[in-house]
Amino acid sequence: MAAETPHEPFGATVTGVAALVPSAPIRDAIPAGQKGITTGQVETWLDELSNTVDLRLAGRERLRDDARKAALVDAARGVVCNGVASYVEAARFAERAAVADTSYAEVLWRRYQSGLGELASLLAGWLADEDDAVPEPTGGGPAWSFPETAFPDGMRF
Repeated sequence: MAAETPHEPFGATVTGVAALVPSAPIRDAIPAGQKGITTGQVETWLDELSNTVDLRLAGRERLRDDARKAALVDAARGVVCNGVASYVEAARFAERAAVADTSYAEVLWRRYQSGLGELASLLAGWLADEDDAVPEPTGGGPAWSFPETAFPDGMRF
């Protein structure tokens, strides 16, 4: 896959990840005896985190507002790129990981987690707004064409 190939469903790319970690060389192949991160690894991480975000934002297809759908996809793309960039940075500097991590990888991961939480909350609110805006049916279906019950609850036979 090329660096510009968008990973479904949000369109995150290797180029988007590389923009967040510009000092990290992401190569197509690593020569024998050297360490590094390959485009294939980044693409695998893009697929994994795209699927995770997709599961967390389940129900977004119910949104009726196209502008909201587009905004959610754009924001989710950024969240995925931040998560994958965190993986890239952590892979580059594994020795920096600690209990009280203040590395750039941790900063990116916190962006991923908070962004995902905010998007999930936003989606839930938007879906609730849209569900509240759905008018009650006023007729047309068979249940609406029957008259009210003629027998009060207290009536006995």
